[in-house]
Amino acid sequence: MKVISSRILIDTSVLIDLLRGNISDSIWLKTLEGRAPSVSPITVHELRRGVAPNSKWEQQIDQLLPRESILTAPPITEDWIEAADVIRIYFGKSRSKIELAALAHDVLIGLTARAMKAELWSRDKDFKVICAAVKISLLDH
Repeated sequence: MKVISSRILIDTSVLIDLLRGNISDSIWLKTLEGRAPSVSPITVHELRRGVAPNSKWEQQIDQLLPRESILTAPPITEDWIEAADVIRIYFGKSRSKIELAALAHDVLIGLTARAMKAELWSRDKDFKVICAAVKISLLDH
């Protein structure tokens, strides 16, 4: 039987799919049931940089992510070093510079989940490798 963490870190890909209507209310509620949901400041950054100021999307993000759900601790120096090593070891140099920048965010999100002993909920395919590398549980539904 798989042990379910009482904490869950929600990735940008899940929140985008939720806002687009690609995650049903039943999946959302069932996944969060009994768990304390959180998001990384990186996720908030990724969401906010992608929407127009004063748009309906910005308002929806603000409603979906109350300040108390956002973690306040940024990645520390050791996280940045480990993220670079994960990218170097598991992803090699086959990625473009733009993809590597996004991948750095993803690894830092994975490391955040590990530090908080949370499961990570993501729909981004790179997280299968990242979660295996940093030894955390991935929800990908």
